[in-house]
Amino acid sequence: YCCFITVWAIIFISGWKRVERTYQYEWDTLTFEDEEEDRKQFIQNKHTRTKLSEFHTDPVRYPDETMRNVALCVSAFVVCGFICAVIAVVSAIALFKFRLIQKFEPYGMSVVGKGIGSGCQAVSIMFFNKIYQRVLVWLTDFENWQTETQYEDATIAKDFCFKIVNAYFAC
Repeated sequence: YCCFITVWAIIFISGWKRVERTYQYEWDTLTFEDEEEDRKQFIQNKHTRTKLSEFHTDPVRYPDETMRNVALCVSAFVVCGFICAVIAVVSAIALFKFRLIQKFEPYGMSVVGKGIGSGCQAVSIMFFNKIYQRVLVWLTDFENWQTETQYEDATIAKDFCFKIVNAYFAC
């Protein structure tokens, strides 16, 4: 079964890449990322550096590497902190739910304890998502990405890492 899944995954990914390239050619987006404009926020950022290029008349902009590395470390630390907070809250809610079930079980009402625990879990997921959305925008802006595609990729990566834990850790 594992060998079949491995072969199937390789064939599927190869086919997917072929379809992706076909659409990129048909839609004329093969060089989209190479021709993408710099973001206004990137140009106006005080940590964006400029140098004159030998080949182009326009100046070349690039981020300050030290500041970018600091920003990426801060982002990783904050995302990991949020993930640890989710794990701690989910564990506390699971313990609370277990205690409630123990309290209500002698009366034949363990369903009430399960319902209260599930409600607390739903509220914590919504709460963390709401808070994290605001922090996510700030973190990605702080990283000073040059193009819109880079900005979106960074946002998606951080968002996925947090939300997968927030939504499914309780399971």
